Amino acid sequence: MTNKKLNSDPQPARAFYVTVPAASAVTAAASTGTVTTALMTGAVPADSPLVWPLVVLCVASMAYDVCKRHVGRR
Repeated sequence: MTNKKLNSDPQPARAFYVTVPAASAVTAAASTGTVTTALMTGAVPADSPLVWPLVVLCVASMAYDVCKRHVGRR
């Protein structure tokens, strides 16, 4: 009979990390989703003079996200 412990070599617990993108990385997704929802629900009519400025704002936020990621990789 030996006095060996049953769990003499335990495996260390593995860490699990979930990262959320920074606010600048989700700017385009948030603004695009909001504009799409506003247009689909009828909150902003399709023939409204507000539509094109909102679309331009969405495209500009997408360009901002791309540039921000590019600069961040350097």
